[in-house]
Amino acid sequence: MIQIPEQKIIKAAEKGMDEFLKVFTDAYLEVLDGGITAENMHKLNGYQHTLLAFRFFTDEVREGGFVQLIQNGYGGYLFDNPAAKALKSMGAKGLS
Repeated sequence: MIQIPEQKIIKAAEKGMDEFLKVFTDAYLEVLDGGITAENMHKLNGYQHTLLAFRFFTDEVREGGFVQLIQNGYGGYLFDNPAAKALKSMGAKGLS
């Protein structure tokens, strides 16, 4: 089970939503040894994958757009999985 110290979460929340979500996704990436592969995907549950997909999406699109997202290999992870449906079920209807 992934554990994050409460104080770390509180500090990140004080800095804003991006930092708050980054605390969680950084912990996920640490468990995945820095990157997601077919061999380590099982280490995260569906909700964790959804947040990680959201991070990849926002980071890549902010940096270089959809072309960069696809070129960096995240296209399949985002578009071949039910990320949009999961975001919608989590309440992010406008985003999905």
